[in-house]
Amino acid sequence: MKKVLTVSLFLLLGTVPAFAGVQKGQFEFSPTVGISQPVGDLDDGGNTGFVVGGRFGYNFTEKVSVGVAINYNSFGIDDDLTALLPGIDIDLTSLEYVVDVRALLGNQPNSSPYVKGMLGAAKLELKFSAGAASLAFSESKLAFGGGVGYLFKGEGNIGGFVEADIINISTSGSSSSYISLRGGVSFFFGASSGP
Repeated sequence: MKKVLTVSLFLLLGTVPAFAGVQKGQFEFSPTVGISQPVGDLDDGGNTGFVVGGRFGYNFTEKVSVGVAINYNSFGIDDDLTALLPGIDIDLTSLEYVVDVRALLGNQPNSSPYVKGMLGAAKLELKFSAGAASLAFSESKLAFGGGVGYLFKGEGNIGGFVEADIINISTSGSSSSYISLRGGVSFFFGASSGP
């Protein structure tokens, strides 16, 4: 699964043309795909999984963008846990809704590293199922985090990015966090007519 996601990401990013820069007043839509790794207490039963999602943002300046993102994370389950419960399917997922602020750090006209901060909510769900029977536990809590990435924009209205971030979920009495490594294609539209 990891190999398929990695190859898909590189093929996707390889289609992005040469650069023309992010403009003030542009909107941005960015579908994303990648991998997620639970850390802290979430790592006790979880393993590496996948993440899919999307971001819609607005560039207030050539350097600062504010956006909203929705990401679905489906984590793998630790082999010890599945061996302990044979015949039972276990799913561990997180659905996050965040507002983010992204600040470009470089002065290159065609690409730039960036940092970002995120604040929102996440719904963690643990589901056990066997045949037609299932039992689910879910919790929606405050989510916050930050990350780093690299953005490049094509000559037209297409760009791409790769990023790594960490999400912390304020669960009671535990440290529910995960790291996501992802990338995607960005579609830019609209722009300010002024300087």
